[in-house]
Amino acid sequence: EPGEAIFHQGDMGDCLYIIVRGEADVLLEHEGQEVVLACLGAGEYFGEMALLNQKTRNATVRCKTPMDVLVLPKGDLGALVSHFPALQQSFDSVMAKRSSR
Repeated sequence: EPGEAIFHQGDMGDCLYIIVRGEADVLLEHEGQEVVLACLGAGEYFGEMALLNQKTRNATVRCKTPMDVLVLPKGDLGALVSHFPALQQSFDSVMAKRSSR
């Protein structure tokens, strides 16, 4: 629901999320302020950076509108990536773009 956090900056990564319906804001918490890095919508995904880099979440993701998401647990994502190299390349490309923001 709007205002509900999917996860918080600093949380451990455990799942990848794919937006089926709705929108979410990606927020960076810095010195007590929240900065909107992106607004994601249907067909976009988030949460892959912490999973693939085995680090904590580098941003908070909060529902902007009511959302439906598909949730892919860490182990399942690893299996997909290991069997589909093109998927790994796609994630690498998106991660590079997001890291340069």
